[in-house]
Amino acid sequence: MIINLDGNTINNKQKLFAELKSQLKNEEFIGNNLDALEEVIATMKEEIKIYIKNFEMFQNNFGNYSNALVNLFQHYGIEVITK
Repeated sequence: MIINLDGNTINNKQKLFAELKSQLKNEEFIGNNLDALEEVIATMKEEIKIYIKNFEMFQNNFGNYSNALVNLFQHYGIEVITK
């Protein structure tokens, strides 16, 4: 599974989690926070790659939250590719 995120268009947590929910297509993803995201990715069997386009803007939009998000993905062996 490929997840594409764009720092130019995803500029708040509401948009971030709406995009993740849409692309992950998981009915059990019901929260808008890292804990809810972790519950979903921890149980996924499919290999996931995350592409974050305009990563510098993504970091500007989310600050330390962007690092926490990337760390969460990497903790579960998800490759994160930044552009």
